[in-house]
Amino acid sequence: MMDSPPILAAEYVTKRFRKDSGLFARGEDVTALDDVGIVLAAGETLALVGESGSGKSTLARVLMRLVRADDGRVLFRGTDIARLRGADLMAFRRAVQMVFQDPFASLNPRLSVGRIVAEPLAIHGIGDRAERRKRVAAALESVGLAAADAGRAPHAFSGGQRQRIAIARALIAEPEAIVLDEPMSALDVTVQRQILGLLNDLKVSHRLAYLFITHDLGVARALADRVAVMHRGHIVETGAAEAVFGSPVDPYTARLLAAIPVLGAGRRTGGAP
Repeated sequence: MMDSPPILAAEYVTKRFRKDSGLFARGEDVTALDDVGIVLAAGETLALVGESGSGKSTLARVLMRLVRADDGRVLFRGTDIARLRGADLMAFRRAVQMVFQDPFASLNPRLSVGRIVAEPLAIHGIGDRAERRKRVAAALESVGLAAADAGRAPHAFSGGQRQRIAIARALIAEPEAIVLDEPMSALDVTVQRQILGLLNDLKVSHRLAYLFITHDLGVARALADRVAVMHRGHIVETGAAEAVFGSPVDPYTARLLAAIPVLGAGRRTGGAP
């Protein structure tokens, strides 16, 4: 029997942006991604690591079809996502969810927590009102919050709690994979550890795959099965986490390991988890 195709795969992906250099200047193209290839298999955690500006977040947005690649393609279960339409596109949107970096900006302050978490259910036409309330309660409880929190506003919660709400929103549609774009960087060290433990538990209980984007190799080491190292728009090294952290092949990876050796390199902001 042949193995099933990976959930997500990028093949020779290139993305350029126009950099304007003045009011009357023609500008120039800046290459954010250059011939990038990665694979995310079912049930694994792939950490995409590298310094700020290396192209990690751009790749995440290309993978989610939020930004179009200029060259190459992204495959969802073997199908080019650029060709997905109608029900097939909705299936992709449901199967692959995203958690963004800033929990203070990613939640609509005008909506209650319950409406925020239920939004994917409404988009995908899942359940009636009663069913959605039950699913919201279960999703909130699965991330360590209370069902009663559904009636509160996002501003009533700390940064760590808001990130739990964002994770609940990603979970509620029962995806196969979640792309997490620097989800720890706005949190203090203690809260980072709690969210890491939560993500590890959820991966097992929900049989999830993660693409975990981070500049912090300590975070990646705590969570990842495999690691892809990005530098200036290129993937310079990919391998099992144990191998990459134990015996890096690329000099850039070695420099990253020397420069970011511990969990919690993100800035401290305080607040309850």
